[in-house]
Amino acid sequence: MASRPESAYRRKIPKDHLSCCICSEPYTRSKALPCQHSYCQECLENQQRVSTGRSLRCSVCRHLVTLPSEGVAGLPNNHDLANLCEELSKKNRCGFHPTKDVDLFCQQCEVPVCSECIGDGHPGHNVTGIKQVAEQIKANIRAQLNSGQQKMETFSAFLTKIEDVQKRLTDNKTQTQQEINKAFDEQFNTRIQAFTMDGVYIREFTTTLPGETGEKLKPHDVAVYLVSDINNHCVHVLDREGNFKFKFGSEGSDDSQLKKPQGICVGGMGNIIVADRGNDCVKMFDSQGRFLCYIGSGMKSPWAVAVSPGGDVVVTDYENTVSVWTQG
Repeated sequence: MASRPESAYRRKIPKDHLSCCICSEPYTRSKALPCQHSYCQECLENQQRVSTGRSLRCSVCRHLVTLPSEGVAGLPNNHDLANLCEELSKKNRCGFHPTKDVDLFCQQCEVPVCSECIGDGHPGHNVTGIKQVAEQIKANIRAQLNSGQQKMETFSAFLTKIEDVQKRLTDNKTQTQQEINKAFDEQFNTRIQAFTMDGVYIREFTTTLPGETGEKLKPHDVAVYLVSDINNHCVHVLDREGNFKFKFGSEGSDDSQLKKPQGICVGGMGNIIVADRGNDCVKMFDSQGRFLCYIGSGMKSPWAVAVSPGGDVVVTDYENTVSVWTQG
């Protein structure tokens, strides 16, 4: 129990504080100079022999010290330093035999002992030098650290491989998705075919509209010269040559707004009927794109819309329901 505070105290004291700076050995009969630096008595006596007169200089601060008439022996002893060195010299002493150092290790009991302990409490036990045991323990610790380091490196390399595979999969997914989108766009956006109301083919034209917007259409149904654009939530109006004239609608739920418009057709008086899929309704606009009214009610994601020869509005929705509405 008493050895612990001594060991802790020793760890706080630098090694050079317990050694003479002249001989670099532990202090022997330490003497204190007026400048408060201490040295071994023998070291100071050796230094005085090569000096002239009754003075010498401190090896640390170069302070000139005048010796008393007794010489170095007359300098005051540093009792605190001497006591400290004495106490710390007992750090390896056996608790049962204070005059003996603990320098052996009992293999059976797995405890450090001194030479007298072997005869008193460990007769016939195998003992090993404590330094040898310490070196073996250090070797085992180093081996475990090396093994742990190797496992760490292996695990790190494995994680790197997983991250590489994950990145490749993500890149492949992105590339595949882009290819799918490109193929879809090429299939559905390359051409728009225009027909008259009675189904007579007029012409076809590309879907990239000129102008500042540079928007790419995704047409789903073409009636004469109207294109419903689900991506931009609007209807594009084209002239006879397929050139852009104007558009109406914007994303939202107000009367004049659209949300993913799908089917489209032209009714009587040139009014434009739009299946507003995202808003679950069918709306009628005039030829200039101004909102007129709603057609029918209770529909779920109306998909396609047409006008029968009798003027009725026919609507199909996402749930495969066909509704026929008579215009008043």
